[in-house]
Amino acid sequence: MNPVNAYDPTNPFNPINRYDSGNPANPINHYSPSNPFNPVNQYHLDNPLNLINKYNSDVPFAPLDGPSGSRTRP
Repeated sequence: MNPVNAYDPTNPFNPINRYDSGNPANPINHYSPSNPFNPVNQYHLDNPLNLINKYNSDVPFAPLDGPSGSRTRP
């Protein structure tokens, strides 16, 4: 890593920016509503990794989706 760029504001590993609200690795933002890996949002409807939504007909990779996009097995 370039030591001159270590503190660049666009460098997400910049220790000064570590807690910046726009840094997804910010521990403070770990529970941000916009973070899909937020444990609080783990079961949120907008979270594509939500196990409850795994079987939702609106989820393209729902295992129960049939050819027509229905929730029935093909």
